[in-house]
Amino acid sequence: MPFYHFQIEVPLPQERVMERIRSLGCDGASFRQWFSELRKRKPREWFGEQRKPQDSTLPFIGSADEDSFRMHRKIRGTNSLLPLIRGHTLPIPTGTQINVTMFMWPPVAVILTIWLGMSVAIAIVGLRKRYIGMLVASAFFLFFVALQCGEFFWEAFKAKRILTDTFSDSKITR
Repeated sequence: MPFYHFQIEVPLPQERVMERIRSLGCDGASFRQWFSELRKRKPREWFGEQRKPQDSTLPFIGSADEDSFRMHRKIRGTNSLLPLIRGHTLPIPTGTQINVTMFMWPPVAVILTIWLGMSVAIAIVGLRKRYIGMLVASAFFLFFVALQCGEFFWEAFKAKRILTDTFSDSKITR
């Protein structure tokens, strides 16, 4: 399962840092609110043609507490490989340290693991019988891993850039 972690050190107090994070779109929208909004939509709007977001300038959807946040990037359309972003802030002598962790949505990771497990099983059976399906299953496995990781990290780096641009006077580690 793709996973990405980084830290940002910001020369601001923790309260100011959390205000900036909330200004990115972490206004407290929870899964329950998202689901109730989804129920209001017509079924054809669930998977493709969607309404324009209310405030398209905010880059994230999520919630933030006093020292932690959970969010994901707001996009038009659907993308199951968008990373879920969790972070927490710690006061340090020079300001605040933001620890950010990005990972794949767990249900998506489970489905992808099952698919990849099936391709490995087919490759193993094909290897025993010297079957051409082994090559196809191996190629499918490699392609799918590259696709999954490529899309996840592409989106993770976009989210990281937005976060670091918010704190342009910051120092990024790892």
